[in-house]
Amino acid sequence: MYHSTLHWKPIANGFSGYEAQSHADLAQSIQGLPEAPGFARLRQLGISHLLVRGRSQRRAKLLARWEREYGPQGKGWMEPVYEERAIRVYRLTAPSEGASSSSNPNRSGL
Repeated sequence: MYHSTLHWKPIANGFSGYEAQSHADLAQSIQGLPEAPGFARLRQLGISHLLVRGRSQRRAKLLARWEREYGPQGKGWMEPVYEERAIRVYRLTAPSEGASSSSNPNRSGL
């Protein structure tokens, strides 16, 4: 939550010790990095940006693969807008023409 003061955008996990049912539902439906159905759900909720942490070497490799598949050169669901050490911020975008929404939202496993 502290880092949200850098952008002042609403955050999906709220701002208190209370976990809203909407957050629990979102966390259950998108486990790890979102894929096509997850991106669609995030956009439906009005979420415009994702913050992803990838400190371990394994996470960094998964993140690189995810960026290739869903970034501007792939399906176009997001674009990187900020990177500092192990933290990356992505802006959600409209998917590229012909992007499939039938992917498994839990495949990435982060």
